This record gives sequence, C-alpha cells and structure tokens, in this order.
Amino acid sequence: MISRSIRAAAFVVVALLSAQTLATDFFRVDFEVKVNGERIANPTITTKERSPTKMTLSGPNGEGYELSLLIESMPSDQIKLAVDFQSEKFGNASPVLITRSGQPAIFSTGKLPDKLLEIKIVASPN
Repeated sequence: MISRSIRAAAFVVVALLSAQTLATDFFRVDFEVKVNGERIANPTITTKERSPTKMTLSGPNGEGYELSLLIESMPSDQIKLAVDFQSEKFGNASPVLITRSGQPAIFSTGKLPDKLLEIKIVASPN
C-alpha cells in the first residue's frame, strides 16, 4: 500500500515538472531606434523568456550595432531586460532595465554632441 502511494506521488511530481518544462513564455519585443532624434529602425522580434536573443542592424556611415537581449519576468507584472549593446560608432553599453509589460524602457548611448543613439524597448507576453 505504501509502495503504491509513493509511486502515485512520484508520478504526480514528474507530471508537474513536465508541465512546467512544457510551459514556455514568449515575449513580443518592439524596438524604436533613433539617431539624433530621427527614427532609423523599428524592428520587432519574438523571443523566449531567459533565452538570449541577438540582432544586428547596419546603416549608412557605420551606424550599425549589435544588440543582445535577455528577458525575465519578475513579481508584480515587472519585466527585467538585460541588454548588451555593441557599436563602433556609438560605443558599448550593458544596461539592465526594469519595466512593466507593454511599457517602454529607454536607454541612450553615444558621443555628444556628434551622435546620440536612443533605443526604446517595449516587451509584452506573447
């Protein structure tokens, strides 16, 4: 009798762990990229939570960049955006931004007064 109970409990635990593993959280992420206030790109991606996503944008006059993003859900409907930004023209930055679903998070980088790059990120569960 005890053996049956242990097997049944083990089955329930395995089933719950499997269900959690199968549940995946995806996010739609909208970006708005501006140079000196002028929009140069508006990419949109879908990414899985806690999976690094990388994108590259190249533009005229060496205004390209590489951006890696890692998204993590937090309590109280907050979202953590860990960004790794690399650009020869605008420099490098690794901000960690805390925002809410559907609300913009913005960071800027560059060498004033020449060039200022601003990136707005809006993430929402998909």
